[in-house]
Amino acid sequence: MQKQLITDQLIEECQKELDSTYEKLTLYEKEGKDVDGHKALSVKRNELRRFIDRLQSLRQQEVQNVIDAHFAGIRRLTNDPAKASTDYFTQTFEQKGGGNG
Repeated sequence: MQKQLITDQLIEECQKELDSTYEKLTLYEKEGKDVDGHKALSVKRNELRRFIDRLQSLRQQEVQNVIDAHFAGIRRLTNDPAKASTDYFTQTFEQKGGGNG
């Protein structure tokens, strides 16, 4: 099973939401629905678009972090390169979730 970057997963989810918002806006325009609902959807659309743009820029940073961690692990070649890579990644990147602390 191939792993997926977290930013890619978030971009996919946000893009689905953005597409849905565009569809709703198109319906509002075709049906001449109320102005307040149209404004709210327009604001939501713009916020989603900005958020996706930000995620796309963070994606490159995430890719580079993964590459750097892998490379550093290989460079440290020990008896267990996989463990060295994992140890480096754990020590280098903040770990979130799963703990009680």
